[in-house]
Amino acid sequence: MKTAGLREFAKENDLTSCRTYVFGYYKNYLIQVSEAYGAKIIRLTVNDISDEKKQTLTDSLKNKENEIGFTDSIVELNQIIVSISETFRASKKEKIQKVVDFLVEFALEKNLKTPKGCIKCKNENINTSAYNLDRAVHFYCDFCETKVKDELSEIKREYYRQEKYYAKGLLGALLYSLPVILSWVILEVYLERVASLNAMLAGFLSVKGYQKFGGVLGPYTKWILIAVNILIVFASVTASIFYLLVDSGASLAKAFDAIENNAEVISIYRQSLRLGFGMSIIVWIYLLFLYNSMIKFSKLKKVKTL
Repeated sequence: MKTAGLREFAKENDLTSCRTYVFGYYKNYLIQVSEAYGAKIIRLTVNDISDEKKQTLTDSLKNKENEIGFTDSIVELNQIIVSISETFRASKKEKIQKVVDFLVEFALEKNLKTPKGCIKCKNENINTSAYNLDRAVHFYCDFCETKVKDELSEIKREYYRQEKYYAKGLLGALLYSLPVILSWVILEVYLERVASLNAMLAGFLSVKGYQKFGGVLGPYTKWILIAVNILIVFASVTASIFYLLVDSGASLAKAFDAIENNAEVISIYRQSLRLGFGMSIIVWIYLLFLYNSMIKFSKLKKVKTL
């Protein structure tokens, strides 16, 4: 939702209003003012800026931050972006106007202009429509809109072609989780049921390992991590019971036999598994509903106005 100051600014300058931002041409420059958490984000679209010029422009903007009242100056390929901090209250229309006027004057001074027509093919004599790409409004012709969507789709397809990286993530999740087996055995010996808390530790270590080894973020990620967690719980409980049997004097063969056939040992084994998986449920809920296992790809969307 837009604040009163932004609504007033848009109305006075005849800008197009959307749900969380306004945009339009102001003194021949394409501007966009968006609501963000604790800030207003102002974007000024200009012709492509060279890498050498970006740093010079950034330095010039930073020297004006305190005087004009904005922060976080960023110069991109074809946009100048600044923020107005709103720690305690929303910015008034006058504050937004002051920053926008400064950016327009700054662009004029640096001989930067807003491109007319399609921002991609640079054709000024063609019909265009407004699209939102990575939270920024751009104008594309029909041909370039299709081309940009195809490029974005190819980026997504290329990412998911790298299925071998699921295996790298799986390896990382296993390697990071394996130390939990030893921790589980030690805690089982000295603190008994407290050992089941290791199930949660194993879950979060597997996530860390998956990410460290460059595991691909995709539809199978959360299921791989849940499978690793189940495997580690099984391995840890089995190792703990086996160690306790051997430590009490049973031979290796008798320990294996007890785990398979001794009713009392099987009961303890199942109880330990229940406790372990009970703790694992917290990890599974996190992975299924809270963990962002899907990479977010850029999407080109036609602007919907109010």
